[in-house]
Amino acid sequence: MKFVTTKEINETQITHVILHRDVNDLKNERLYLFHCVKCGNAVVQYQGFVVQILPGLAPISLPIVARCNNSTCRQKYAFSALV
Repeated sequence: MKFVTTKEINETQITHVILHRDVNDLKNERLYLFHCVKCGNAVVQYQGFVVQILPGLAPISLPIVARCNNSTCRQKYAFSALV
């Protein structure tokens, strides 16, 4: 994914994670922990189910990007949901 910061064009590798709502969780109480596929470090909590993990960024507006906190990994993930 290319992005512009202070008039510089940078490129970073982002993995896209697509989530699907859990229809059996009517109260939205179930949380799951997403782990980095590269190093295994915990990245973010989410609701629903992971449907796909894709290399690159799917064309969505205002992506939510989470970064792995492992100092040697720093893999980035974009999350979106299917309803």
